[in-house]
Amino acid sequence: TAAVMQKMLSRLHGTAHLFISCASGNEEECLLGEMNMKKLLSLLLVLVMVFTLVACSAKTSFTVVTTDLNGKETTHKIKTDAATVGEALVEEGLIKGHDTEYGLYVDEVNGIALDWDKDGKYWAFYINGEYAQTGVDATNVEDGAVYTFKPE
Repeated sequence: TAAVMQKMLSRLHGTAHLFISCASGNEEECLLGEMNMKKLLSLLLVLVMVFTLVACSAKTSFTVVTTDLNGKETTHKIKTDAATVGEALVEEGLIKGHDTEYGLYVDEVNGIALDWDKDGKYWAFYINGEYAQTGVDATNVEDGAVYTFKPE
């Protein structure tokens, strides 16, 4: 990328020289300067598009800690372009649940199903060590965050 930038600066310098020549009335150099300027602008546009695509494809990374019924913790590193934690973890196959009027109710985490009516337990959801005030499908993914699921 540094070489490309250096080349662009070199072309820009040459184009500026041609514009000075245009001011002196040299018509042939003016036409060459206009053609070089169009090429330079096209190159800049392509670079902006490439950098935009690279930035848009960047994935967010976060950690999920799951605790089983015996208290054993398992750590999962997640990289996603999903908007919410729920969306990311369903895509990863780490959680399963069903929709309710309040959002996704998590029934299963890391292959372990809990049913409040049968087990008297549910999957508690924590964000950076604090009990979550939002459900997984209403929690936006935050780069570097730690999300935890514990049976309670």
